[in-house]
Amino acid sequence: HGHATGDACLRHLASTIERNIRKSDWFARWGGDEFVVALWDAKDPSGAEAVVYRIAEELRRNSARLPRGVEERLSVSAGIAWYRGGEGAQKLFERADAALLRAKRQGRGKIDRAT
Repeated sequence: HGHATGDACLRHLASTIERNIRKSDWFARWGGDEFVVALWDAKDPSGAEAVVYRIAEELRRNSARLPRGVEERLSVSAGIAWYRGGEGAQKLFERADAALLRAKRQGRGKIDRAT
């Protein structure tokens, strides 16, 4: 669909994420269509799942406005990894990436937890 369409989708997703996380949390584009969301001081993995469900619900309710006035609903798949004490960042991201790949294999709009 072209770069302008991709850019509009990325901006829509980024603004949706920003509205659904706390000021103390952060997110960054990891590459391509992947983002990392860090939820500081979250109590357990269910809190991360709740954030993903809020983002997914907002995406379902609010279509992205694309070039030429076209609107498109976006979906989100997520891999959730929880920091384990003493675990390095590389291992944490590897577990998150593996969970994301499992979620994507299940189809659009799926969530998987890291093992």
